[in-house]
Amino acid sequence: MVINSYPENIENSDIEKLELLKFDGEVSIVNSNEGLSQAYEYLRKQEILGFDTETRPNFVKGVANNNKVSVLQLSTKEKAFVIQLKQLNNYEKIKQLLEDKNIIKIGVAVTGDIRELHELISFNHESFIDLQTYTKAFKIEANSLKKLTAIILEGKISKRQQLSNWENKELTKPQISYAATDAWLCYMIYKTLKNEI
Repeated sequence: MVINSYPENIENSDIEKLELLKFDGEVSIVNSNEGLSQAYEYLRKQEILGFDTETRPNFVKGVANNNKVSVLQLSTKEKAFVIQLKQLNNYEKIKQLLEDKNIIKIGVAVTGDIRELHELISFNHESFIDLQTYTKAFKIEANSLKKLTAIILEGKISKRQQLSNWENKELTKPQISYAATDAWLCYMIYKTLKNEI
């Protein structure tokens, strides 16, 4: 196997010089059981999905965040699904996706995301790949999505929406773009490293 040559790390000042990347494919907001069923019919046929979650921050300084995960994002190269978990009352289709051994789910720091999802959904997670571990084979020491995007995709991302209220019934356009982009980037980084883009 040929290991591509990437820098081990990158300075924030160098990241700022890069072009802003954001997902410009089709985004589906899933906020009903019916919408989830429709999304599932597409997602279950995929071999690889970018994966991420969002949780409402605790806006009170010095107090632990006990908020449950609010949003699950799953993405291919062309389509991203932003699933508003708090507006669903049936997680069976999500459970099936998370347990599907034939669908590789790619994320960054996935252990934390899985742990938070377990507070809402009982599932046996299968076929997850954490880019923080995967990129070590390429001698990359950086492990944040921001730095991995810069090193591998040669672009930068905006993290402005990260600390916004993900429990909003209606997500803002910037929130939707941010959520879709994060999952899409995980997909793109993995596929790029495998020379499949």
